[in-house]
Amino acid sequence: MRVLLVDDVVDSRDMYALYFGHVGVKVTTANDGLAALAAARFERPDVIVLDLAMPGVTGWDVIRELKADPRTRTIPILVLSGQRERESALRAGADAYREKPCMPDKLFGEMMRVLYGAR
Repeated sequence: MRVLLVDDVVDSRDMYALYFGHVGVKVTTANDGLAALAAARFERPDVIVLDLAMPGVTGWDVIRELKADPRTRTIPILVLSGQRERESALRAGADAYREKPCMPDKLFGEMMRVLYGAR
């Protein structure tokens, strides 16, 4: 499994990337929305874990652009945010939503559910 992990907070990004690597997931990281768009289009990950609150190109912008692009519209987006915007994120095109703080194993479980319908 290949995941694109997008978060402007270094500690969060590193914690999740370390856990995902430990369980055998190939991780690409991005620290902002612009890098996320480029990585999604180049890497074509199996799933994107995306923070909403980022400077410049926000997670909202990333969702909108990726879902409008035929090359990336089918990549599931799992929003991981402290904004408590679950319904808005799902309406915007996210496939799943987890609120921060979220333990890495719970986030991994949600990724599996999104990808394979597992619980």
